[in-house]
Amino acid sequence: MRLLFRIKQLDMIQCSRCGFVQMAEIAAYDYKEEYFDNNKYRDNKCQSRENERRKRIVQKFCPKGSKIIDIGCASGEFVSHVKDEFDIFGCDFSSNAIKMAKKKHPRIKNRFRTVSAKELSADGEYYDAVCMWDVIEHIDEPKEAMHHALSTLKRNGYIFMSTPDIGAFFAKITGSKWPFMTPPEHLSFFNKKSMQYFAKCMNLKMVKRMNRGKWANFGFILYKMNRVMPGIVPERVIHIFQTGFWSKINIYVPTHDIQYVVLRKMEKTK
Repeated sequence: MRLLFRIKQLDMIQCSRCGFVQMAEIAAYDYKEEYFDNNKYRDNKCQSRENERRKRIVQKFCPKGSKIIDIGCASGEFVSHVKDEFDIFGCDFSSNAIKMAKKKHPRIKNRFRTVSAKELSADGEYYDAVCMWDVIEHIDEPKEAMHHALSTLKRNGYIFMSTPDIGAFFAKITGSKWPFMTPPEHLSFFNKKSMQYFAKCMNLKMVKRMNRGKWANFGFILYKMNRVMPGIVPERVIHIFQTGFWSKINIYVPTHDIQYVVLRKMEKTK
């Protein structure tokens, strides 16, 4: 491991062999209710575009009615988006996330629960697929978390993931100012090589991997800028773009720094 850079007085270290990056000393992050109520989660149009993209990926591999668990479901938008297509449930270790999911989607509130991946693996339930959208970067022990996820998955089942790609060109040129570089919220970062190595270590077959940009509104873009460079944008300016007319304007940001990965549990996978 080598020091990549320091950000917010925290050391980010990188494996010289595969390129995996992680925070050197893990610090707990408090996911308060406000985290799930920021402009990213309030913007239904952007969130709907993203969930439709995720839905199309899942549909290519899972037939209608498949039993799916969304680990790290946050405020429940994906579960709600595909509830008529799949027999889907959502879980999150954050009670604040589940509280908001039940509040926003009262008709399907029984599909959400607060549970860790470890607790989930002890339930004895088995699923056709596991979704981990924007989750693994928040985890300090990705391999352990994946073991728990796999224990709930049927043989030949699928793992669907999205996570920032630290090997993307935009990530490389922005370095410590990369919008996804927000420790201690984000702890672990994969590039293509480290993701392939990770899949191999877990005895999983990578059946698809692609990089994409994202839809966002100006309010969320300014919010992310302040996360990376605190104070660069006045809060009153962010508020203006998060409300009223400006909050309705969405643009596609072609950064191609989000990787979507489909992994398959093989017969020999334990």
